[in-house]
Amino acid sequence: AQNVASEWSDYDIAVLVKSNLSKQQRKQIYDKVYDLVSKKINRLVDIDIVFLPEAPMELQNHVAKYGKVLYEQNAQVFPRFRESVMRNYADFAPLRQIFQNATLARITP
Repeated sequence: AQNVASEWSDYDIAVLVKSNLSKQQRKQIYDKVYDLVSKKINRLVDIDIVFLPEAPMELQNHVAKYGKVLYEQNAQVFPRFRESVMRNYADFAPLRQIFQNATLARITP
């Protein structure tokens, strides 16, 4: 979504669904999305599919910033998701900084 794709790039698909779906429902959605994308691409390539409610905050933030909506049932869902993620990401910025500093301190000689 940042216009840096090459012929060797993989496809990253984020799916924003209700968080109370069963494993079976998620598998059905995963399989449908995979089939649709692989038919459209029509070549051997990696397709990564992630369900956003379970994705790490960093990935959710990346999707909120750079993601492009390919299909939506309700035009208000993604903007609400984006707003929520950006608010949470900002709220947790001090904790991320503490964690990053601690990690760097452990690996820096």
